[in-house]
Amino acid sequence: MRKTLVLHIGHYKTGTTALQVFCANNAKALRKLGIDYTAEMRHLAKHSRPAFALLKAAGARTLMHGFRDPAPVEAIWAELFEAVHKSKAPQVLISSEEFMRLGAHPEAEALLARIFAAQRNALDVRIIAYLRAPQAHLRSWYNQLVKMNMPVPGFNETVRSVIEPIHYDYALALGPWLRLFGPEAVTIRPYTDALRKGDALFADFIAALGLPPQPLQKWALPEADVNPRMDDRLLELARVMRLLDVPKAQRGRMLERARGFLDLAGDPAADLTEISQRAQAGLEELAHLPGTQFDTKSLTGDLPQPEDPRIGEQAALLGLMLQDHRRLSHASDKKIDLLTKRVEALEAALSGTRT
Repeated sequence: MRKTLVLHIGHYKTGTTALQVFCANNAKALRKLGIDYTAEMRHLAKHSRPAFALLKAAGARTLMHGFRDPAPVEAIWAELFEAVHKSKAPQVLISSEEFMRLGAHPEAEALLARIFAAQRNALDVRIIAYLRAPQAHLRSWYNQLVKMNMPVPGFNETVRSVIEPIHYDYALALGPWLRLFGPEAVTIRPYTDALRKGDALFADFIAALGLPPQPLQKWALPEADVNPRMDDRLLELARVMRLLDVPKAQRGRMLERARGFLDLAGDPAADLTEISQRAQAGLEELAHLPGTQFDTKSLTGDLPQPEDPRIGEQAALLGLMLQDHRRLSHASDKKIDLLTKRVEALEAALSGTRT
């Protein structure tokens, strides 16, 4: 029986971890439908070993997450192919967002082409990829880098000089797969806000696999967000503390304090619609006065609007930092006073001894 290898290649930040946990939790149900979410090379619900092997052989050095497998890349893929051909299911599914990085490492594409050359007549290949709006993707990936304690600069510079182009140039990211297996083999789905609600993402993935709709209420769905986003309000504080080499335990304590501080001091977004309308109405009324010597419409383009909530959050965090600085300064002053008194007492005692 000719087999089909299905590769779910991400992208990053498109619910990939949730899909991997979903497939691992429901491997038995998928097998009954003819798809083997293979246990071969599956670790933490994903199949990153063959992807990392390609990246390592292509010279990738960053974001390899400690991958040190000494086996040749060809041997690793040979193990995978053997598992595919031995599977009783007509389709074998593997998943790793690390496959998306091949577009940033041309040598990895060349390696993969050679590896699959011997399988052309024995194996069909399908690719499934999800893509997210680029700005939302970049903000989410930046959040992930900070959450992973990467020493990154601010958002703009991180996008410009740290983040690999496959995170915003999707043609570059998908290029290797389109060239190697043809456009007809690549399924591209949009990752939208609608897919983040309930079981919508899992139902969409079932459809992407070519399966009929399933009664997912009977399936084992992830109980919670398996890859929670870091609180965006704390992102820059966490990033700066990492750059300053603040000890990890101290960073954790400070972030917890900051979260509580923001929750208490947060200024809810105000609705200034009525105020904006009154301002506009006032200008329109003045427009008809004989002494008004300009077109009041030139002012209506800048009517009152709520302040960006991030400004208030930054002010609250600055207040927390100043509060913390004051507390530390007060503690230091007390210790200095105590030491000063001890030194004075010692000097007095020594002076008395001399006399």
